[in-house]
Amino acid sequence: VSTQSTGDKVTFPLVAAVPLFGLKMPMVSGRGLGHTGGTVDKLESIPGFSIKMSEEKMVDTLGNIGCYITTQFGNIAPADKTLYSIRDITSTVCYAPLSCSSIMSKKLAEGLHCLVLDVKSGLASTTDSYEQSEWLARMMVDIGHGTGVKTTAVITEMDTPIGFNIGNSLEMIESLECIRGNGPEDLEKIVSVQGAVLLCQMGTAENPSCWRSYDRRDLQKWHCPGKIFTNTS
Repeated sequence: VSTQSTGDKVTFPLVAAVPLFGLKMPMVSGRGLGHTGGTVDKLESIPGFSIKMSEEKMVDTLGNIGCYITTQFGNIAPADKTLYSIRDITSTVCYAPLSCSSIMSKKLAEGLHCLVLDVKSGLASTTDSYEQSEWLARMMVDIGHGTGVKTTAVITEMDTPIGFNIGNSLEMIESLECIRGNGPEDLEKIVSVQGAVLLCQMGTAENPSCWRSYDRRDLQKWHCPGKIFTNTS
């Protein structure tokens, strides 16, 4: 999971790639805050796409496909849903403790064994200094470990947007290009780092170089776009 920033589209290719290594990748995401775009908003820019999934649908999708992206609903982090909606109007988007509780409440609700956090730092993110980002990262890692989840944070420089496209639908197009192996270099690098750390956490690989071993053509054979975006009406 990544903290929000402008042009951040790491989630989509990462969620698509991880199941290739035999792992499950559930994802409960939120909407945009401040100047950033949210994962949910980007998915809803796809005509006819519905982000809401029942618990039964989530379990079925994870079992059959190996991944899903949905939003919080019902009894999934209900307090965060309320707090999330007022952070913009109370100018507390950048307040690290609220960011921490928001992110970790959703992540822990997924029932994870391992978690990799992509904490952004720079002018294009909600935490514009390295010190703020490190503070946020340490809080989230401590909470993760305290609840028995193997948690690692990677701080990513974000003084400029990731890739070339900015805007919900444009970022989705660029995400799909990355899934097909034609993404911008900076996006592919971040996805590779996050994926490699996750594989090492799970014991699937012994060192981060494992991520380089997968063939991009595997993603094309797997038809990721059709499998990820099956929740359409």
